[in-house]
Amino acid sequence: MTATERRRQLLQSTAYESRPSDRAFALYVDAVLASWEGGVDVALHSGAEGSRLAGEHGLLYWKAMMLAVIERRREHAYLHPALPSTHTPTWSTRCWDGVRRSGC
Repeated sequence: MTATERRRQLLQSTAYESRPSDRAFALYVDAVLASWEGGVDVALHSGAEGSRLAGEHGLLYWKAMMLAVIERRREHAYLHPALPSTHTPTWSTRCWDGVRRSGC
């Protein structure tokens, strides 16, 4: 099984009726692996969802870890303007602003 397949399996297994910390872990793994693979949108989406979930349930360490992933992808998108057009910072900026407004 590849890392991508395991990532999807982990997300699916925690999507319903799992502990918030388990779901936060799955989202963190998804964000980190997507980040390594260059999936800016996936990394930012999972990081934002994980940050929201962690904030709702008082999981402060998970929230901080999610925000670190989001910030890293956001910085990378601006520092590397030669990325393909699918990796433009427009969505990441909107996502980041939404996360910040949510109290993160």
